[in-house]
Amino acid sequence: EETLGDKIVSDIAPNPEFTERFFEGGQDVSADELKVLWGRLLADEVARPGLTSLRTLSILRDLDTEVANIFSRFCSLSFTLVAGSTQVVGMGVVAVRGRPSDNKLQEFGIGYPELVRLVEHGLIASDFDSWRDYGPFLTIADQIGSVPRETLAIEYAGQEWFLRSTPGTEPREEARLNSVLATHSGVELSRVVGIVPNEQYSSDLRKHLRENRLQLVRFNDGMVL
Repeated sequence: EETLGDKIVSDIAPNPEFTERFFEGGQDVSADELKVLWGRLLADEVARPGLTSLRTLSILRDLDTEVANIFSRFCSLSFTLVAGSTQVVGMGVVAVRGRPSDNKLQEFGIGYPELVRLVEHGLIASDFDSWRDYGPFLTIADQIGSVPRETLAIEYAGQEWFLRSTPGTEPREEARLNSVLATHSGVELSRVVGIVPNEQYSSDLRKHLRENRLQLVRFNDGMVL
């Protein structure tokens, strides 16, 4: 392995088909915002060949700046579940104000029309009122008060957190949060999208978690959201 800037470059060459499709798809990109995404994607693929699927590359080829900006807003609000430090096991935006299908995320720039655009581009699932059960992830935190970072981390607003039950409440096996979930390609593209934390959403998320007897705790200093 070698280093290239802040990236570790693998000794394994990227898939030739990926390389060919990358340069075919990227040659006609003119918008600076999109060029940045293509450049980041290539850097990731050089560092870890096979990280990005051909399906995801096809989706990026069809993105325009408007959809890219919508997806950036989606990623900025998302929980990304990371196991073993690097393996993403899920990603989605928690519905903090009610059903997203009823346009309840509009204030944060991803109302119903914007979500439909993301579905059309294969970036999120079409069921806007899905849910994820965080119950299995609470067990360790509720027992020992923390979670080994290498076991499971939640990336939110550019930082790493773990989820636990509110101290003093009864432990439970199930903790469902309604969420708009990303597709596999959405997860892959999220790695190269810029994140802009949203203070209003974080405030609403804090309230929503408290109502569900949950806390989001930051790894590096133990701060509760």
